[in-house]
Amino acid sequence: MSYDENDDESGYDQWIENGHHKLMEKKIFVDLCRESYELIQTNGTDAIEGENSQTVNKALSRMLRVFEELEEFEKCSYLKGFAMKNLNIDLKPLQVEEK
Repeated sequence: MSYDENDDESGYDQWIENGHHKLMEKKIFVDLCRESYELIQTNGTDAIEGENSQTVNKALSRMLRVFEELEEFEKCSYLKGFAMKNLNIDLKPLQVEEK
């Protein structure tokens, strides 16, 4: 949604609110990625025990993408090493379709 200066004030308020919600959702997602990373680093494979391998691969790929975007390359390296050593996965960042 983009804002047009000819929109009324309530349209502007809605535009701002939508942008705020998107920023909050992204912050929450990044925080969850960081928490998940800490769990994996602390608990190793116990953190993912019993989970579907496809789900784990997708989650790790999403985390890798986030950490690459944030330039947290030490976390990227750790996740790649963890995935290869423990899951025999050559981890790649999840590709997101552009809208």
